[in-house]
Amino acid sequence: MSEYIPAITRGLVMLLITLSLPGLVRAQSVPLPQPQVITDRQGLPQAFVPDILQDKQGFIWVATRDGLCRYDGQRFKVFQPDPDGRPSLSFAGLNQLELDRHGRIWILSERMDIDVFDPRTETFTNISRQAAFRRMVKPGISYNLRIDQKDRLWLIVFGTGLFSWDLKKNRDGGFITNPGTRPLSAAMVYSIYRRGPTERSGWLR
Repeated sequence: MSEYIPAITRGLVMLLITLSLPGLVRAQSVPLPQPQVITDRQGLPQAFVPDILQDKQGFIWVATRDGLCRYDGQRFKVFQPDPDGRPSLSFAGLNQLELDRHGRIWILSERMDIDVFDPRTETFTNISRQAAFRRMVKPGISYNLRIDQKDRLWLIVFGTGLFSWDLKKNRDGGFITNPGTRPLSAAMVYSIYRRGPTERSGWLR
């Protein structure tokens, strides 16, 4: 009856028979590095980690509820709000980290503060306290952020939609709409990401 079995099916049957024969196929073991448990022994200030990223120099940056942490493979350096009021992290409890094309880290806190951290100079710039940002975003709303290759800040505003702000021109782009000029609802936008480093368009989800 084998002549009635399609060629592709016969091929699959022969493959299964071959794999079932002992000694013909040997599994190759791939050595994997042992996982390392990172705790307060290395200087991690807090165990809850909502976000993590790696910068262009290879450092690991960790968002915690007790500040921003840089890990060099052996120990942590922790950045926290300055009690003396010098430019620093706005709030210790962090939600999100985002790396832009300049190597700066955008930081979103649990209170919806937005800070920009330059790892080269270890300096902070607060964005959410600027007058232009306050005009664009009303107090008391929640959002996630993205930075694109054209230095535009994108806010996924929960309960409202998607907002853009051109950082170079210090000008807001308003709420993004559908072709029929109907605003995007919060139920339609959960995240935003770029298709590739050279792409001009992105995807909404």
